[in-house]
Amino acid sequence: MQKLKDNVVILGLGNLLLGDEGVGVYVIHKLKTLKLPANIELIDGGTTGFNLIPIFEKHKNDKFIIIDAIKIQEDKSDSKSSELRKKDNTYKKGDIYVIPLNKIYSLSNTNYENPEFISFHQIGLLDVLTLSLRTLKIKIKGYLIGINIFDPSTSSDSIKIEYSIELSPEVEEKIPKIIKLILKHIQYFLK
Repeated sequence: MQKLKDNVVILGLGNLLLGDEGVGVYVIHKLKTLKLPANIELIDGGTTGFNLIPIFEKHKNDKFIIIDAIKIQEDKSDSKSSELRKKDNTYKKGDIYVIPLNKIYSLSNTNYENPEFISFHQIGLLDVLTLSLRTLKIKIKGYLIGINIFDPSTSSDSIKIEYSIELSPEVEEKIPKIIKLILKHIQYFLK
């Protein structure tokens, strides 16, 4: 792989003890087995919440690729961001969404009523990005790769989180595709 001009931080978020919710961390562990350029930093962000702020501060001039579990489910209204809306309005467990971080910042500037769509950690990614921007004037650049962990076959609107150290088959089979997307977005940063 060609050497990058900028540093790139690949940040995986999630809790390995909660199955699919830990998908971002699982991806980081897989990426550690690959030979990547020296200016790519892999960070297991776990469920650090506000402890991400020093990472954003240290890497404020770098590009980010953030991998995290998200919840996207059928929405009868027309309120979904255009990046997340599907034409047929069907959302499946394991769907992958690539969202420019500037679109995530625009959510924080609205009265977005469902912040859990970004993260399930005690403090969501949207909260930390917003706080970093408003208090430290740090606006990181890059992409969020979100993996839908909502199973539409369940009758409940909420996600049933169970303790597990394994990913569901629907999410695990997407890991190679997620890694390909990450490598593709690293190439975007070469330009």
